[in-house]
Amino acid sequence: MMSLEAWKWSVRRVIKHKFAAANESKVLVLGNHIQGASTGSFLQLLNMLSEPNEIETIDFSGAFLNSIQISQISSAMASNLGANYLTVDFSRNQISGLSHGVDVLIAKSHTMRTLILDHNELPPGAPLLATQLSKNKVLLKLSMSACGLSSRAGINIGESLLYNTVLEELNLSQNYLGVEGAVGLGAGLKENKSIKVLDVCWNQMGVEGLTAVLTAFDRPVQLNMICNGVPQMQLAKLKEQLQQVSAPPAPADGEQPAPEPTLEELFEALGVNSIYDLIGKVLNLPPEVAMHALCEDFYIRLVSDARCLPYFANVSMGRMRNLQKTCLMEALGGPKVYKGLDLKTGHAHLKINHDIYDAVIAHLFGSVLHFIPAPPGCVVKELIALTEALRGVVCNTELSDFSNDGSETEVTDSRKAAPFFSGTMWSTGKMKKRQELHPGLDVKDSSKLGCCPCLRSAPAADAPSMGVAETKGPEVALPVEQTPPPPAAVPCVGEEEDVIEDLPLEGTPAAAPIGGAVENTPWNKPLTVSSC
Repeated sequence: MMSLEAWKWSVRRVIKHKFAAANESKVLVLGNHIQGASTGSFLQLLNMLSEPNEIETIDFSGAFLNSIQISQISSAMASNLGANYLTVDFSRNQISGLSHGVDVLIAKSHTMRTLILDHNELPPGAPLLATQLSKNKVLLKLSMSACGLSSRAGINIGESLLYNTVLEELNLSQNYLGVEGAVGLGAGLKENKSIKVLDVCWNQMGVEGLTAVLTAFDRPVQLNMICNGVPQMQLAKLKEQLQQVSAPPAPADGEQPAPEPTLEELFEALGVNSIYDLIGKVLNLPPEVAMHALCEDFYIRLVSDARCLPYFANVSMGRMRNLQKTCLMEALGGPKVYKGLDLKTGHAHLKINHDIYDAVIAHLFGSVLHFIPAPPGCVVKELIALTEALRGVVCNTELSDFSNDGSETEVTDSRKAAPFFSGTMWSTGKMKKRQELHPGLDVKDSSKLGCCPCLRSAPAADAPSMGVAETKGPEVALPVEQTPPPPAAVPCVGEEEDVIEDLPLEGTPAAAPIGGAVENTPWNKPLTVSSC
């Protein structure tokens, strides 16, 4: 067995050897090599950190250093003007309390570009760290995942981002920011123009909190917002509910059921001309306000789903949300104000398969059922028919009618797939050939995908279709109307920047009951959702 003195000498030798090797490789990894180091060994470490060297990356992860030791290391590194420390990893240590010294490193280091503090018990509000972050002019990446941060930390960091103009990547995942912290963070992000990557998953933000963060961006940014308490519709349950909602009422004993109204009869009874107007009528709101609320809820569900999230990487959030809203407005019979690409061209480079399409349509129906828990059966059938009519347009893996020898070609499949559609959304013409994959599809980090069972994509054999043509066993196929109006859209890619109207989301009234021939029907069944 090694004696205590021999062990102390061994630790000092390891530290000296690691520093010698790091001057060649520019990477110093100590980690568990200095766990439980003696006072003499630790003083040797501090002395070597304060001397000029060629080290650029220092990794202290898993060393179980306490706040006092971290403070001393931070001071030694910050005072070394002859070193070029670019990346510092303090993850998985025992940093706690206000006097942890990391704020000193942020304040005084003129070279540090990346700081990792994951899995430490930082002060819930992180006041000193946020204060120094607002003054820092060099730090590009900051990670504080699973650090026990509270809503106060979200507010403090949001305030620091008002003044910080250099930070590009911020990881606040697996904390407890909540709605209040998300609103404070969003207020800072709205004024900040430097953040390009933001991870706020697992923070219990809910729809209101995620909306506050999402509306802060009007530029391309990579977001990870999954698992924040946003309801996620499960395809099998949703399909079952849609069949129940669209089924005619069961006959009572000795009575003939009232005939189900057609879509035209419903429109005539309510004095509307389209589903777009119907949504506004039911919610007692102007149609554009009602569609704004529905589309915002739909978009929050999309970017909170790990299956759909990669398709939104490096996308201008404001532009994309406005394109989706105007696309849905036009598809449901509203004003024809959509200015993006036709849907086939806009989605060809995304390589969307049927599983992803089903997930997107599930979120669309989830938003509809959230605002209108009791939709008429004819409306449900119509929406199903509309979304199924677009499946072949959006799910194509490539533009089959693109020529192989030119950079431009005629795109006509939109009209072939849905000849009854009309409007700017379905216009065809010469479009630039797009062969590159969407950058979001290059994300291979499995740790950020499928974090909980209800978000993982079902196998192809088990994934239920949102269509009405494929039914098994006792299920009844839902009829498709002969002349449906324009369809609901999935995430689409456009070219022009549009201004998002600042329409209210809060205080949206519950759906009003639809009178006339559609009363006393089983459409008021509770919505079945799951959340994570």
